[in-house]
Amino acid sequence: MPTAPARVARASCTTTAPSPTPVAATILVVEDDAATGRLLSKILIAAGYDVVLAETGAAARVRLDERAPDLILLDLILPDIDGLLLTVTLKQLTQAPIVVCSGRGGQVDQVLAARLGVVAFLVKPFNVDDLEGAIRRALEVARAQGDTTATA
Repeated sequence: MPTAPARVARASCTTTAPSPTPVAATILVVEDDAATGRLLSKILIAAGYDVVLAETGAAARVRLDERAPDLILLDLILPDIDGLLLTVTLKQLTQAPIVVCSGRGGQVDQVLAARLGVVAFLVKPFNVDDLEGAIRRALEVARAQGDTTATA
């Protein structure tokens, strides 16, 4: 006579379908400071995201052509273009939400960024929990609007 746990195990094996594996969100990190870019990459990879790095606005446009990101983490101070000007270009090329993460965090920058469609603005230095929360919320909103299929 089989024991109850054996029946439960057998029943669950025959009735439970495998759950689909969630797709990790890809984040394009546009950061000119190499050390900060590496640190952000480590934080995001540890949180389960795929990361693509770009150190300039031109490199960001190339990376965008190579791999469509689910979210863009953007510094405003870049060597070849102002981050707010790059935001205009990025918004024309992708529907991926943009989170600004910059040492330049004056009220004018924050208002302009919001008007350009930036979904969150973090001023360096920032708390890692704030970064992860902003990314998670941005991906949830984008997914709800049908802009991305990746998971937060």
